[in-house]
Amino acid sequence: MNIQITNYDINEIIGALQVNYFRQKEELAHGQKTVKVNNS
Repeated sequence: MNIQITNYDINEIIGALQVNYFRQKEELAHGQKTVKVNNS
């Protein structure tokens, strides 16, 4: 079984992960309006 992963594939995966990450962060931020988050 020969699997080739190109730079393009890696960039696609990283892009998707980043989108997911930021979306989850946004949802968390909206869900924690009453909770003070110290993020420094």
